[in-house]
Amino acid sequence: MAGPARDLSKPGSRAHRGGVRRQQVVLPHVNDLDTPPPPAGVTFTAAEREAWGDLWSTGESTQWSDAQLVPVAVLVVLSSKIWAGKANSADLASVDRLMAALGLTPSGRARLGWEVSP
Repeated sequence: MAGPARDLSKPGSRAHRGGVRRQQVVLPHVNDLDTPPPPAGVTFTAAEREAWGDLWSTGESTQWSDAQLVPVAVLVVLSSKIWAGKANSADLASVDRLMAALGLTPSGRARLGWEVSP
């Protein structure tokens, strides 16, 4: 079955699907800026501090602002739980969502209009 016909006079019409394309942002491979301090009240283990630094040195982090301090800290702590074998399915799902939201997965980068430089 074909469905409704395209009608250019209606903004919700199928004729307008995918019509606006965002320009891709090409990210560097690394972020040379200083690593920000963790959010107030957050204390990391040595391994978590290393993961914090690693995340803030990615090319994706060049697009993050201070608003991402808490989500990145949550990602670090949840990832630590996973590596320690203490994570549950909700933790795994949260890590998956956080990584995508921060552009750390291919689908997340695509949604945000980012690509890593070749």
